[in-house]
Amino acid sequence: MKTGKYLPIFLFFAAFFLYTAGIRYNPIYILDESKNVECAREMFTRNDLIVPTFNDRLRTDKPPLHYYFMMAAFKVFGVNEFAARFFSAIMGALTLLITFLFTRKYAGEKTALLTWLILITSLNFSIEFHLAVPDPYLIFFMTLTHWAFFEFYQKRTWPWLITMYVSLALAILAKGPVALGFAGLNGLLFLILKRDFRWQTIKQFRLLLGVVVTGIIAIPWYVKVGLATNGEWTRQFFFKHNLDRFSSEMEGHGGFFLLTAVFVLLAFLPYTVFLFQSYREAFRQRKSNDLILFAMIVSVVIIVFFSISSTQLPNYPMPAYPFVAVLIGYYLSNVKLKMKGPLWINLGVGLLIPIGAFVAMKLDKSLVPVANLAWLFLVIPAGAAWALYDFYKQRSQQRIFTALSAGWIMAGLLFFLVAFPAVNRQNPVQKALTVMDTSRPVAFYGRFNPAFAFALKKHIPEMKTPEEVSTFFQKHPNGYLISITKVQDELKSLPLKEIVHQKDLFENKTTQVYQWVK
Repeated sequence: MKTGKYLPIFLFFAAFFLYTAGIRYNPIYILDESKNVECAREMFTRNDLIVPTFNDRLRTDKPPLHYYFMMAAFKVFGVNEFAARFFSAIMGALTLLITFLFTRKYAGEKTALLTWLILITSLNFSIEFHLAVPDPYLIFFMTLTHWAFFEFYQKRTWPWLITMYVSLALAILAKGPVALGFAGLNGLLFLILKRDFRWQTIKQFRLLLGVVVTGIIAIPWYVKVGLATNGEWTRQFFFKHNLDRFSSEMEGHGGFFLLTAVFVLLAFLPYTVFLFQSYREAFRQRKSNDLILFAMIVSVVIIVFFSISSTQLPNYPMPAYPFVAVLIGYYLSNVKLKMKGPLWINLGVGLLIPIGAFVAMKLDKSLVPVANLAWLFLVIPAGAAWALYDFYKQRSQQRIFTALSAGWIMAGLLFFLVAFPAVNRQNPVQKALTVMDTSRPVAFYGRFNPAFAFALKKHIPEMKTPEEVSTFFQKHPNGYLISITKVQDELKSLPLKEIVHQKDLFENKTTQVYQWVK
């Protein structure tokens, strides 16, 4: 199945096109994205490479790698949504590209193309690479670390050893010690199951060199930020955002043991119907196929780890997804398939998606005006119906899978270019910006939506008591106060006029904006 030497270039730009769709025009709003982008903006404004802050307060959630990439993009494209998300899309396209290249090398072009198709079809994966958050960077550098390990094990070439340690260091700078844990455990299990956990093999990995290379790249920033914050960033990040996040539920993101598995099942639609069979086939092939053994180990370890974590989020198991896709792609290209049942299941699921989305949006008062956008997702069952038509016409599996994926990819484009922008316009920050003069002073009481910080591009001081609110308005009678309904009773004694009252999208609080009644 030869398709030409320019195929990898085409695949890269096809993924990049999908992952950049709409990133310029969708305002920064989602909670994590808002905090990460504003943190990068503040560091960029101060020309500070060490101390991350949000609204001029120390932010201890994440290491700095994604901030650095965003700051570089701000330098080139200006401080805007496109710049903040640009390198996330690059990381996504590169993740798909290297997964295609290594899979093609060790499993053939047919398997590699199916693997790429499975990944680009994943709407969940696509959403992640649209966001200015650290996960796209972790996913890419962890994927590269694992592929470099596998390539070095197969070929024993020094460039791949150095690549492995450099990418591991960057993964540590992306999200912390979890990268080191996964790389070490997955490599160890692979050698054990290969029955090659011998000193002769281990010493070829030059572990001392790895410590030096990884340490030179990753450690200096951790030391500098610890010194600059008197150890506060270090304590908060390693204990609260790593140990506590694993051992206890944080920010309401808990769930039952199988929740991570549910995330994986949803992420791989429409190919979820082949997931169990793919792992069964991988288990059968584990002794004769190094690639399949390695992909199985990496994917299972990451998914199981986050399954036992007390805090669970859809993005957590994503570093496993390239390797899950390899297993599905290998199964689809090497095993005689029974297609009829899976295709009918996909048609049924595809029909449920727009119906479910419509009902969910109708139940949320803030989304009722845009609920009809849910019917855009009818392209998903349309793709499944097309695939069924090809099946009954006895056309090739390649055409069937292309049709199946086309519906989901088109749904992704419609989501990013049409549906999400319309939904995003219902968020309280965008509503507020239409009635606020952003040149005036702004303060907050209680809590405020983090998206205000990047939208206003300035510090928003906190008023801790009603008396401080009164003092603020005495100094700035034309100013604004941002708050939430949960604390509105505390402000009843003040002569305030509510000019915005809007439920926060995807959150359980309601934003208010006040002016002073003169």
